[in-house]
Amino acid sequence: MEIKITPRYLRERKQEWEGIVRKAEREYQRAAEQAEKLKEYLGGKRVRRIENRFVQSRREGEEVFKRLQIQILKLEEIAEVYSSTERNNINAATDH
Repeated sequence: MEIKITPRYLRERKQEWEGIVRKAEREYQRAAEQAEKLKEYLGGKRVRRIENRFVQSRREGEEVFKRLQIQILKLEEIAEVYSSTERNNINAATDH
């Protein structure tokens, strides 16, 4: 079986993964907002501890989503390198 990676394939995966990450990030933010509302309904040390942990987790999660976006954007760069290389190869083959 031959595996062929094309610029089109990379761009399609990029779009797919962007959608998945956006959805995950929205859900993560929604969960964070719900966790923050706990203090409206409950009080005490346990709620403050949960809130503090979630604030820290939220920051870490935001950083993870940023890193994922950077990696996804690299797929476009890779696709462009593939396209450029293919054009160069075609030009080199037709010049001879």
